[in-house]
Amino acid sequence: MGWRCERRGPGILPVEGERHRPRRGFRAWRRWTSPPQPGQRGVGVGGCRALRPVQGAGRAGSFRGAPPSPRLPGGGAAVGRVLLPSLSLLLACRTPAGVPEVQLEVTLSARVPTTATVRWSGLREVDEATLSVTVSDGESWEQDITRGDATLWALPPDEEVTLVVTARSGGDSFTSEPVVVATRGPGGLLHTLEATGDTDRAFDGDLVVTTTVVSPPAAVVIDGRGRYRWWAESEGVEQLSRARLSRDGQHILAMSVNLAGNETAGIRRFSLDGSLDDHVLVNGMHHDFVELADGTLAAIVYSYKDIGHGMLMLGDRIVEVAPDGTETVIWDVWDWIDSEESDEGLIGNNWSHANALDFDEATQQYTVSLLGLRALARIDRATGELVWLMGTSQSDFAWPDGETTILERSHQFEYVDGGLLAFENGVASDRSSRAVEIAFDPDERLVEEAWSYTPDPTLYNCCLGDVERLPSGDTVVDFSTNGTIIQVDPGGTEVWRLSGEVGTAFGYMQRIAPPGGPAAPEPAAGRMLGR
Repeated sequence: MGWRCERRGPGILPVEGERHRPRRGFRAWRRWTSPPQPGQRGVGVGGCRALRPVQGAGRAGSFRGAPPSPRLPGGGAAVGRVLLPSLSLLLACRTPAGVPEVQLEVTLSARVPTTATVRWSGLREVDEATLSVTVSDGESWEQDITRGDATLWALPPDEEVTLVVTARSGGDSFTSEPVVVATRGPGGLLHTLEATGDTDRAFDGDLVVTTTVVSPPAAVVIDGRGRYRWWAESEGVEQLSRARLSRDGQHILAMSVNLAGNETAGIRRFSLDGSLDDHVLVNGMHHDFVELADGTLAAIVYSYKDIGHGMLMLGDRIVEVAPDGTETVIWDVWDWIDSEESDEGLIGNNWSHANALDFDEATQQYTVSLLGLRALARIDRATGELVWLMGTSQSDFAWPDGETTILERSHQFEYVDGGLLAFENGVASDRSSRAVEIAFDPDERLVEEAWSYTPDPTLYNCCLGDVERLPSGDTVVDFSTNGTIIQVDPGGTEVWRLSGEVGTAFGYMQRIAPPGGPAAPEPAAGRMLGR
């Protein structure tokens, strides 16, 4: 039996409960047998990583992978036959005295094994440090890690991820040995997804933050190949309608829909390792929320009105919660819209049925979708005044024939150049939902249909639904309760589709950049649309 330097290709660091730590003079020897597992650590150091006995390795220069080129104290290369294990270890792994070693430590999250915490050490002073990330599926990027640690999240599941740190100090560069971690997917926790079409074109190469509404209700991040890149189950909540990446990039925020029992769920704040940090609660929060630049959270909240005979009618408010917990009511539907307005097709006492909320930082104005009134309302944040109303008999806009019902029961929407793009649920008897772009001039107050997409065969959403126009010009349409997201080109031709197994339902969408990529641009805010 001989001994040889074991590199294992790119340098997979098995852990199985052990750590690989350097010793003075030569590295510690461990017999590693598998890659790091969630909750465990793998540590790589400069020089030789691990040595193990290998049958028949008694000849000189017998190495697996790329052999090291150790130098003797006098400067000559270490050569010759391997005669004794102790001498072989010393020659193969000795580090020249006084040369700093960059040590890299990686820990996978036990809850979400596509999230890794990376730490490095070894230099007292450093000008800059860069983390290089290479994924076995072909993705790669570099990011700054000068402060000494970083959290990698939304990594591709079921892949090997190779990590290397290069630190620069005083004109010199020091590089760690690569550490390889094996990510894993959610297993059977979440619904199975299938992506068809041009997966590289999906979301213009970005990721999407959304929810699996039920079974289980979870906040998730999905890529164009239909892979779950991140997830967190929201225990104790019946359904989740919205998830967003926080402004600081350190949390995923999630909110439930408006079913009984969810009124006290609030907005849940999950760390990137999948743990629940805390929640922000205003009783009656439902459907949708936004986060402002200063960290203030604004949400749709029920507003109750006594209509006599012991009956309460549900309206809606927009309520802000500042980072210090201060609550401010920005707008209440009862103050601005005639209570005689209603959609007779809705059952129950949920009069306005607000279901989607957006905010434009430039104009400091909110827009809220009121499905119960078949309307959208634009509201000034500072004054709480109604800027304009699209829909109802009080509508500021109309079709050329004078009709003021602009959208037939819509959910999420976004402003595009010269108009509004919305998910229109339609009426149940038609069994057809669609994406529709409405062009309108705030001065002329006339609207016209500029574009629409209806799949063939048709899909009908009774609840939820979302739409986004991508920078490429493609449009992504989220047929939520059908468990289907479709991307079409400007001509309406399908280029990509994501389908979930029976029982899958997606919540609202937020597009984000993949790890290491530039931030995904915010959707158009429609600055021209205010009065």
